[in-house]
Amino acid sequence: MRTGVRESARFAEMYDRNFGRIFNYVLRRMGNVSLAEDIAADVFYKALKHAKRLIKPGNDPLPWLYTVASNEVNSFLRKRRARAVDPAVMGEAEGTPAPPDQEALRAEEELEKEKQFAEVREKMLSLSEEDQTLISLKFFEDLSYAEMSKIMGRREGTLRVRLHRAVQALKKEMEGEEDG
Repeated sequence: MRTGVRESARFAEMYDRNFGRIFNYVLRRMGNVSLAEDIAADVFYKALKHAKRLIKPGNDPLPWLYTVASNEVNSFLRKRRARAVDPAVMGEAEGTPAPPDQEALRAEEELEKEKQFAEVREKMLSLSEEDQTLISLKFFEDLSYAEMSKIMGRREGTLRVRLHRAVQALKKEMEGEEDG
């Protein structure tokens, strides 16, 4: 695989533009910084293998990158059946120092949000891989149905219905926890 200087520069630009989004998506799905780093690196390694196709002018590589990232996460979860999330690990991505006393309340609120996110993420594991991907792309990545359609290879209308059902299933799963 020989690439010229121009292709290398285009790949570097594509990497710089998209790595953060892909890393954050994987982090939200995995709940672990080091796993997210590994998986995001794998995604961009695969992107490098397909660089000629991805970096063509006018081509948007983001849907392809999200698709590969989703597949990598789902594959990892299938293999390891990861069920636990350590909310303390989630904060590593922020790199924030310990808060001063006047910010203690805000820090407690953030910790509570992380705990709630970890609970939702754990309950999401009971959903199908496709439903997990849908919820993540729509609510964590804030993508449009058109963007999700490109990533998942499904029609927008199908995704709307599927997302509604996935949210209802997640809601039911969360309510089941409150009852128990």
